Amino acid sequence: MEVYLTEKRHVMKNVYLNKCMVSAARTFLSLILLGTSITLAESPIELSNEGSKELASQIRSALIETASKLVDLKIVIAEKGDFCVRTEATSVPVCFKEVWMHSESAQARMIWRENGNDVGWWTGFESLDGPITTAHLTTVPGNKCCFDLSKPLNFADSRPLFDTTESQSRTLHSVGMTAMNAPFLFIPLVELDKPWVPSNRMGGSPIANDIARRPLSDWRVLGEEKLGEEDVVVAEIAQQDAFAVPLTRHSGKLELIPVYVAWFAKEYGWMPLRIEQSMRYRLDGHEYILERVPDGKSSLVYKASDFTKFGNAWIPLVGNQRLYLPEEKVERALDPDALADTLLANGKMTMQGPFQVGYSYEWRILNIEHIDPALNLWFEPQPGAEVYNMDTQKRCVQGDSIASAKFAARENAMEAIVGKSAPEFPEGAVWLNGSPMRWNDLQGKVVILNFWAEWCGACRGEPYHLGPLHDDRQNNGLAIIGVHLAGSKLSTVEKAVKELNINYPICIDVTSRDKDNIIEDALSPGEFSSLFAIDSVPHCVVVDRHGIVAASLLSSRFEDALKIARQLANSP
Repeated sequence: MEVYLTEKRHVMKNVYLNKCMVSAARTFLSLILLGTSITLAESPIELSNEGSKELASQIRSALIETASKLVDLKIVIAEKGDFCVRTEATSVPVCFKEVWMHSESAQARMIWRENGNDVGWWTGFESLDGPITTAHLTTVPGNKCCFDLSKPLNFADSRPLFDTTESQSRTLHSVGMTAMNAPFLFIPLVELDKPWVPSNRMGGSPIANDIARRPLSDWRVLGEEKLGEEDVVVAEIAQQDAFAVPLTRHSGKLELIPVYVAWFAKEYGWMPLRIEQSMRYRLDGHEYILERVPDGKSSLVYKASDFTKFGNAWIPLVGNQRLYLPEEKVERALDPDALADTLLANGKMTMQGPFQVGYSYEWRILNIEHIDPALNLWFEPQPGAEVYNMDTQKRCVQGDSIASAKFAARENAMEAIVGKSAPEFPEGAVWLNGSPMRWNDLQGKVVILNFWAEWCGACRGEPYHLGPLHDDRQNNGLAIIGVHLAGSKLSTVEKAVKELNINYPICIDVTSRDKDNIIEDALSPGEFSSLFAIDSVPHCVVVDRHGIVAASLLSSRFEDALKIARQLANSP
């Protein structure tokens, strides 16, 4: 997990997942289609076998029952790593978390340390004696969040603002009616079906949660074996329904089912000791499954150890999750028929290693204890905090009507431009990935203006979605233009554009030459961004075919901006 904290004002954003997770899944799929060592499943145990079905049901029920017991707890945990591919010389971040949880509410405090390369990377943090209160928001370090389903606003997130002085600490306090950014807990089953964990979270769920959520019909017991000194049952759990890859030289289709293979420990209440990502194939009436690599590496490997019994639940105190990739990038066109040829001829395919670690994520539980079910885990914003309502997209300052009025003025200015002609791109702006544009050049196209900055970590996810739209611009009727805020060095912007593989035009805003044109306390004194009264990035503006601003939306409504743009492009 990566958290981006920026020194620019009003840009403190929520926790964003690095897109490497999506990339890893795609890499895995391409590897297994292009060929990894696989063998014919000689005698798979079918779920029709009553004994196997009963055992699968017993394991799955034990996972769900264990999860239901993990409430009224405080867990202190240290996590090392993130979803980025790193070299040995790169520093690895560490996140220290304190999590208090009831069945209907929870809170967490998170502190990040940049360098976790030391041997004792999990040490040196100080824990709070009790849960977070309003008084703690400016007196203890770290970001804090809480959830309470009994509150009309059931989520709050409080984090420091960087324009504070030593004499007066201030925070940005976000609230909403939907639980957001439930803290990642790479502890099996802690978050399973907890009502304060959003069902639509952007990934990051512990794998053990995923396998317990799959219906029993997706489970297949493969047998018993030894994993080290432990007696385990090995099971295969489908991640999704089978999908078919069309064949051109063969009749029928090649079916693929992404699966997890998990080793469940008998001694530890069926908790998983190891989980790997794998694939099952169906072709011409036969089934094939990926053969384990001899060195134990696979695309995704989860391990847990040092189990302790807490109450009636077994908890792994130590664990890690790693993604393995081939050291050399595979550059071959996908040919399912060639894979089918080899399967039918040899019963297996082999892909040469060696493999390397793509990302590595470790965790250690430092303390776990029971808490009083009556403890209040909700905290209100302290006086002077900037409060951002994620449902209404409005800001105010707690207890300060004058400052709140200034926020309202900027928000009104942002809304006032909707329905008006989009202001012209600034004269003298530097353009990347293309020549300077005018609105006349864009007539007939629905335009998405994506305001961003190279120093904004939250902005780095949006090119992933906007790039494909730009590639398909001849068919979708959309034009994508990135607008970089004024003030950064050109070389720095160019570097970010290259790193993010941005292929659509980028207009670098210029410092405003008309000071009267700048909205008070605007994010950046950029001529173009000030005309839109933009006070945070990323930010999307949608302009219709006639050059009229149709929407101006904050990053939390990025999907809404894309939906509006598509609707306009598809309308007559």
